[in-house]
Amino acid sequence: MADNTPTISPFSAIELGAGIRGGGLKVVWSGLTENDTALPWDGGVMFPNKSAHIEGLTAGDTVVIQGSNDETKYLTLTDIQGGNMSFAGANGDGVKKIEENPKLIRPNVEAGTGVSANITITASRAKTSARKIGRR
Repeated sequence: MADNTPTISPFSAIELGAGIRGGGLKVVWSGLTENDTALPWDGGVMFPNKSAHIEGLTAGDTVVIQGSNDETKYLTLTDIQGGNMSFAGANGDGVKKIEENPKLIRPNVEAGTGVSANITITASRAKTSARKIGRR
């Protein structure tokens, strides 16, 4: 098994538009296979607004987004509708908002052969109204 280390790129609040304070991060695992161990992103708690974007799935592939607060046991996270953060099959590419805010986040290939998935998590700090920024 090979380790798949995420690439982390910051982006500014200006790129996000008005109402966002502090910008955010784009965390990418490229070409994740069923033989890889996706190394977790440690820092998710600083960016409570997160969404996962999965690309490259084919029939029989399943990728889940997992989280951990104890650095040992990883559990499948849920989306804002309460469903599992699971992406499956040839039509499984998509974007979902992550409900939980764990310390560590990683994707995991749960099924498939010949998988080569690209997973992007976009994370930002909370939106605030213009009235709240710098005013009391």
